[in-house]
Amino acid sequence: MMGPFLTDRWQHRYSFVIFGVVFASIGYIILLCQGALSGRLNVHVRHKAVFFVTAGCYIVQPVAIMWMANNLDGHYKRAVGLAIQIGLENIAGIITSNIFNRGDAPPYTVGYGVSLARMVFCGIMSIILAAGLLIEN
Repeated sequence: MMGPFLTDRWQHRYSFVIFGVVFASIGYIILLCQGALSGRLNVHVRHKAVFFVTAGCYIVQPVAIMWMANNLDGHYKRAVGLAIQIGLENIAGIITSNIFNRGDAPPYTVGYGVSLARMVFCGIMSIILAAGLLIEN
């Protein structure tokens, strides 16, 4: 929970989100590079990649929620906005359960590819939000 503490202390969210997106994307790229069964990556490398993905996602999610909460004025707008954001974030579980299929096992290229695309989309939307806030302020 050091990320949210530091973002509050420094009043800056964008760099933390981008750092988490890059960190998780590195993990997904490593997992996508597994290749065929005969030339797969070492199990330790794949295990490290999963830690990259997990750490990156756990950096992005709470900071994104805080960023949204800090940019909504009033209790009602903040409550509704955060409910919508968290509801949309929870849809990721539905998506994930449908993209990691047994037929694609063990490399799971579709699952990791879609997950990487979602992380890149998060980064792009963070850039757009940061630019919009700079323009408005």
